[in-house]
Amino acid sequence: MNEPVRRRTLAPVCAALALACSGPPAVDLVEIRDARIEIEIADDQDAQALGLGERETLPWNRGMLLVYEEPTRVAIWMKGMRFDIDIVWIRDGRIIDMTWRAPHATPEPLPVYYPREAADRVLEVPAGYAEAHGFRIGDRVRFE
Repeated sequence: MNEPVRRRTLAPVCAALALACSGPPAVDLVEIRDARIEIEIADDQDAQALGLGERETLPWNRGMLLVYEEPTRVAIWMKGMRFDIDIVWIRDGRIIDMTWRAPHATPEPLPVYYPREAADRVLEVPAGYAEAHGFRIGDRVRFE
């Protein structure tokens, strides 16, 4: 069997085996006060740069968690965003700052949002979510 034919034959088999063995995807959760938020984790530079950009919407109890190895004054911008978000800055399991209702449609140049101090995680949720759940600076953040 020549190489191109072997690859075409093995690729679907490998994909089917990977799918069968993987089981259901794990759901990651963040808890703050009474809120349980299902999160997508962005822990590499490409995922963090894209963030929630190019998406049409974000369901109410969903969010994206950007994870950094070391605390830093992370810069968040709204490039490619189609909806407003709340930005929750976290360090050592506590909220250290928040940006409410960061607008998606802004003129160039795009504004850049920073926390008051270094953060090791950034949680992005739909605009109004942090206020609706009473998030406050100092609140404990639990990760599951």
